[in-house]
Amino acid sequence: MQNKEYAYKLVDKDHFDTIAHIVTELLEVKSLFTQWSSKSNDIEIINKLLAEHISKQTSNLNNEIKLAISQCILKEFSTENNKNFELYKTWIEAVRGGKIR
Repeated sequence: MQNKEYAYKLVDKDHFDTIAHIVTELLEVKSLFTQWSSKSNDIEIINKLLAEHISKQTSNLNNEIKLAISQCILKEFSTENNKNFELYKTWIEAVRGGKIR
């Protein structure tokens, strides 16, 4: 029973900001993301760069987990400025619309 409670807390919306921060720190992506976002507003390009970085830093993750990690990273940076917020919003729309899988 305790494992289910713990798993629930990990995906609870109230904890998403904390998880996003931890994931971003663990993957050491801050300087890379800043570099990528300064060069491009194209979310598909940024998503590709994120996916490549995640693949280099991890192993044997399915696409759903990689998308979740990407979402954490984009969420973490979305609060820094309007451009990053718009990137995050565009990414969410692209995933929902099937452009990013």
